Amino acid sequence: MGMLNIVLFLTAFLISFYSFAASINDAKILVVPKGVNMTFWQSVQAGAIAASKEKSQKVIWRGPYNETDIEAQISIVRNYLDSNIEVLIIAPIDAHLLVPFVLQYQRKGKKVIVFDSALIGPDTASFVATDNFAAGTQLVETLHPHFPDKAEVLIVQNAAGHASTEDRVAGFVAYLKKNGVNKLHFIEGGVTKGSALHATRLALAENENINVILTPNETTTEGAALAIKKLKRNNVLMGGFDINSVIYSHLQHGVIHSLVLQDPYKMGYTAVEQGVKLLANETPSKEIFMPIVIINRQSLTEIGNYEFIRQFLVEPSPAH
Repeated sequence: MGMLNIVLFLTAFLISFYSFAASINDAKILVVPKGVNMTFWQSVQAGAIAASKEKSQKVIWRGPYNETDIEAQISIVRNYLDSNIEVLIIAPIDAHLLVPFVLQYQRKGKKVIVFDSALIGPDTASFVATDNFAAGTQLVETLHPHFPDKAEVLIVQNAAGHASTEDRVAGFVAYLKKNGVNKLHFIEGGVTKGSALHATRLALAENENINVILTPNETTTEGAALAIKKLKRNNVLMGGFDINSVIYSHLQHGVIHSLVLQDPYKMGYTAVEQGVKLLANETPSKEIFMPIVIINRQSLTEIGNYEFIRQFLVEPSPAH
């Protein structure tokens, strides 16, 4: 009995998901994020809900609990293959592993929209995301005037397979090398703030010359900032991506110098909006890049910035 309970628990954990809106019988759009436990995805969800209500088109939201669970994301996609869903909107955890399942949807005549992170291969109806390479470049360009004379840079990477964060890291590296910054260190930060904290702490403890840190998403940013704080490495200049209440506090206290903020609410809204166009036999935009905002401690008080940031500081209430 004990072993059975363990198996059932693990199975439930692998395919755990959070849903809103309609049942499978009256919705024609399925939105599958990378995860549901991060502030970023909760803001995406809020935008998707808003578009669903405004366009009077019911939407199903299904996602793994966190961004590590590629098995759960694949299970969700497969579970709806033979349903009434006509449009799949997906943020792939892995740019390659989701391809066969997306192709199955397309072979059945269903439409596919990819958002947030690229899928390598299939020709999908629309792509809605941040221009991640450009955003990575812009972050380093913003930080560069504040670099120490002998810059030694630690790049805390997200888990492999996430095209969005890999493109941001590529943007970091391209700018750094173009500007003669060649002392670069790369570590795997994983996909949780705890794993990013552990990896960054080890790297800082082993190399006292590291004086710049760059991070490509919410979990690596939060974990790396906490490592800087715990080790009291006040000489480290840090730039990262995304924000939540903890990251906001690190920015206020100077642990983080600059952040790239995406607009996940608009991303979720726009993706569903394009899906509704497909249902109406209209042609969606093939590629839509979301605007970014780069903020620092000084710009927090600028008109409009705080209002924009507020959506990330209070977690949206679960929708049922």
